Amino acid sequence: MKQVLIFARENMPNGSHYSFDQSTINRFKNDGKISQKAQLRPLFSLYEQAFLVEEEKFKLSQKSEFTDTLNELDTARDDAYMGLKGIVEGYAKVPDAGMKAASKALGQLITDYRIDVRVQRDQESGLLSNFIADLQGKCAPHVQTLHLEEVVQVMKTANDNYIAVRENRTEERMLKEKNALENARKATDAAYRNFIAMVNALALVEGDADYADFIDYMNTLISEYKAEVLNQKPTSTTPTTPDPDNSGTTEPSEPETPGTGGDDNGGTTPTPDPTPDPDTGGEDDDDEGGLAG
Repeated sequence: MKQVLIFARENMPNGSHYSFDQSTINRFKNDGKISQKAQLRPLFSLYEQAFLVEEEKFKLSQKSEFTDTLNELDTARDDAYMGLKGIVEGYAKVPDAGMKAASKALGQLITDYRIDVRVQRDQESGLLSNFIADLQGKCAPHVQTLHLEEVVQVMKTANDNYIAVRENRTEERMLKEKNALENARKATDAAYRNFIAMVNALALVEGDADYADFIDYMNTLISEYKAEVLNQKPTSTTPTTPDPDNSGTTEPSEPETPGTGGDDNGGTTPTPDPTPDPDTGGEDDDDEGGLAG
């Protein structure tokens, strides 16, 4: 009898977890044989609702509303800094003693700070704050000599605004529900398990004719995610059969070399250890097993 395989989906990364549920939901909706089953509709509805909450939390975790503004401000301060640096270098060639002296002094300041606009942004914020303070303080006469007051002000405004927006983003994140995405994932996992348990129960009671296509798709999808996302050995998608010694279902056993011991499904091949393995007759992966997701 065909049954959807059980696996530790909690271990998947956020993006893979999201895409797995998206594929499952779309497949069910497009399956004309089971999408209107009265017993499945309520559980599927709960599953889809939980997924939509996870989708919202997932999107929020990916990008803050302040991200674009921070990018724009960072670009503005970088451009201002690089522009000022270029102007200072250009004035070193001007045949005017005062301008050459100012250019030399500001050039030394630039060398001392060694600001790299590719550095981590918060580090850049601190360097620019001190650099600008020196430009408007002890080096102000040199800035005036080279007529760079406006460039310095543009750089200061962009840097100050960047710091302010960065603090606002921190406040935003602090106020968000703690572990919101993790909690949403747990709710989706529970709803998925309930939905799949009903699919398996109906396939067992009614026969799997109406459910075969959906079950085959799910088992193929699960095997792909186990192999490609969780780095687990591929799972056979061959239809499963009831285990007379177990109330659940098991995946078909694989041929093994004589004398190597029983398989994961409670095989009877003799082993050197006379003590039976207490964990027999289960699925390939326990739904509660594995590392925390």
